Amino acid sequence: MTDDIDARLRRARPDDLTGESMQALLTRVRARVDAERLPTPRLRNRRLRPGNRLLLVAAAAVLITAVPVVVSVVGQEEEGAPSGLPIAVAQTGELSCGGGYASVVDPAAAQVRLLPDELPVGWAYTEIFARHETSQSCDAQSLVALRLDPAGVVTGRVAVSGPVDAFVNGPVIDRDSVPDSVFGLPARRFDLTPDADRYVDAEIHRWVWTDSGGRQWSAEVIGFGLDEARRQLSGVSIVGAAVAWAPVDPGWTLVHLRAGAPYVVPIDRVIWTVSLSGGLEGRGFDVYSNAEPRLPVAASAFIGDRLTELDGRGAVISPARGGEADGGAPGSLPLVTIGVDIEPGVSAVTRVAATDLAGVEQILTSLRQVPADDPRIKRYGTS
Repeated sequence: MTDDIDARLRRARPDDLTGESMQALLTRVRARVDAERLPTPRLRNRRLRPGNRLLLVAAAAVLITAVPVVVSVVGQEEEGAPSGLPIAVAQTGELSCGGGYASVVDPAAAQVRLLPDELPVGWAYTEIFARHETSQSCDAQSLVALRLDPAGVVTGRVAVSGPVDAFVNGPVIDRDSVPDSVFGLPARRFDLTPDADRYVDAEIHRWVWTDSGGRQWSAEVIGFGLDEARRQLSGVSIVGAAVAWAPVDPGWTLVHLRAGAPYVVPIDRVIWTVSLSGGLEGRGFDVYSNAEPRLPVAASAFIGDRLTELDGRGAVISPARGGEADGGAPGSLPLVTIGVDIEPGVSAVTRVAATDLAGVEQILTSLRQVPADDPRIKRYGTS
């Protein structure tokens, strides 16, 4: 998937998804999902009718990494909420899911309404909208540790997800993995090497296994050869559903560790989207507010991303990725992704051209909760 698809899907409102151009886009995405993933039964493409609810099926949703969001949309009748898809072990060893229920929210009624004190010179509001999602979300890892260089750039990643009840398509999984063992249990191992066609820009090793209770886990080590990946993974210990981390080398930072019971899906969240005029690739930002706070933005950091702070808040800034040179649309530019923690459970994310970096940092550091009758919401809010 190219970055123009990623950007369009991230900013799509439910009503936008019924248009001819978006339908054509989603058909392309569905074909890519079927070709790349295959662990879940294929869904027939159906023409969406205006007024339908939407089932959002995320085949891969990594917020601020080089791996793009892939979403397909299937119509859902107004009188019934969708049941969603089961969690599945994907062709790359990830736990893949994301089925959910989306509805439009009046921006004035959104609980989290963040706007900046002021916009950079030459920038202007064009639209403010919000949507509510009840979604499957199995990308909430139980453990994430990052190896950082002196500048805060990620050079290695260890993450563990689970336990969950996941669908495993044995023939597909066996075809794309090799037998192995991890934490004393039989496992399947997936080895990915850098490949521009598959949007893999680092060496990745993932293990998928079933615990004694019949639930599935996935562990990944990124940025190392296989032998070194095994050694780094030995810093993880699992007893029952509890996960612990004792790094085998210095230089690691534990950015997230689940302390309680395994995460439960689905989750509720509201996405507050602000669109701004200008910029070669468009401008704006999204604010994600989760009913159940889980992971900081640092937990989604990939190799090459930089951990930093913006106005005292934890942030992740990616290198410029995508664009025409990376297989994007003709004339498209590489984009920088910035994610910042506003408070527990609330994060802001934007993807902009490098030339807009200073302006968007100004916006993200001045976000404030505004009243429901803020003049900007009245003028630019849509639902």
